[in-house]
Amino acid sequence: MEKRFTALNILVVLFRILAWVVLVSGVLGAVALLIGALLDGLDALGRYGLPVLTTLGAAVGFIALLFTALMYFVLLQALADVFKVLLAIEENTRALRLAQERQLAYPGTQPTPTYPAASMPYTPPPYYTPPVTPPPAPPQDLPRPQ
Repeated sequence: MEKRFTALNILVVLFRILAWVVLVSGVLGAVALLIGALLDGLDALGRYGLPVLTTLGAAVGFIALLFTALMYFVLLQALADVFKVLLAIEENTRALRLAQERQLAYPGTQPTPTYPAASMPYTPPPYYTPPVTPPPAPPQDLPRPQ
């Protein structure tokens, strides 16, 4: 079946890539913050009158940055999944419409009933009536619903 809505498919890929970029940069930033505070690398900021992080402040910032990066990662992945679900709904709806059009194009045909179990003999349901004349074969190039 042809792929439609190319822009949405591209957005799905971009959101997934952006989610991983956010997660990796958040983890690296949190680790850099923690290492900078533990090694007193942030004391240089105090010379310019800027507030200096304490070890406790660095630990809280580390946890907050990790949590924020993880939340953005989950939200971006969920947004990509929402787009994928919408695309799947559209594709299945289109395939169902094509199957119904095929059914209308060849009247008198009914779907072949399936066997309930392999060990039970087949008896057709009471509503099933076989066609009087064999219908023409449906075209093979139409997609089937998933």
